[in-house]
Amino acid sequence: MLKQTLLAPHHISRYHCAIKLTAMVANYSIPTRLLLTLISAALLCLMPGQSQAQSKKSTSPAKQEKKLDSKAKVAKKTAAKPNIKKLGDNRYQLGDITFNGKTREIRFPATMNLEKGLLEYILVTDKGKIHESLLSTTISPAQLQIVLKLCHYAEGVGDTFDALYPDDEKKGTAGKADRGSAVRIAAEWIEKKDGIEVPRRFQIHELIKDLKNDQAMTQDQWVYTGSIIYEGTFIAESEGTLIAVYIDNGSLINSFRHGSDDDERWITHAEVAPKMGTPVTLILTPATPEFPAK
Repeated sequence: MLKQTLLAPHHISRYHCAIKLTAMVANYSIPTRLLLTLISAALLCLMPGQSQAQSKKSTSPAKQEKKLDSKAKVAKKTAAKPNIKKLGDNRYQLGDITFNGKTREIRFPATMNLEKGLLEYILVTDKGKIHESLLSTTISPAQLQIVLKLCHYAEGVGDTFDALYPDDEKKGTAGKADRGSAVRIAAEWIEKKDGIEVPRRFQIHELIKDLKNDQAMTQDQWVYTGSIIYEGTFIAESEGTLIAVYIDNGSLINSFRHGSDDDERWITHAEVAPKMGTPVTLILTPATPEFPAK
């Protein structure tokens, strides 16, 4: 887990611009939201990701120029216009991700990855901790980040990582308002039984068992925290982390429940989960009114 970088005073204005652009996204149509999201991503990528210790070291002008050039290339790559296809009324596709701009439902493919063993993640790419993830996927975390923003999900950390911080760094009750959107996560797959294809659908928490009581994980919040930019790199993309059950600020979405700071508490609920290698569709939707985001 990487700690978020403090900004030097001369970078504050660029950071504020990025944040304001992100906040403006929800007020516009899909094409305009896409443009604002890309500009915001480019501004954030141009910000330095060095740690406080590194910022104290002097850097030669030649090295500074080289770093800026490298970050400019990252920003250019990030800002490249994604190929979003319109599939119908309010329905769009980016890569293998489909989404509905009105209902805010997001769908993408995954594969059942771990039938037995401790879980730290719900979903990773092949760059992530495959040996500790329930599911794997080939989608781009950066593309999912774009789609989440286009569908009006608000990213935010707030008090999500308090369990891992010392008392003097905890956000406490004041951080609740800054928490990101709560997301519902469901999984669909086809199970063959006696030669007949049977459709299955479960909420993702039902596929995970809590070792503390040998029961399915409780229905609590999944929070869109949004990952971080570190040294010009979007961590969710470079480390392949999309959904974490053991909280990780590099992941796009994190568990927000008691025990999310325990990496030896969660395992696959083998009696319910699909078999290894089963194709799965993950569905992200906003939290219902009975299960509020804040």
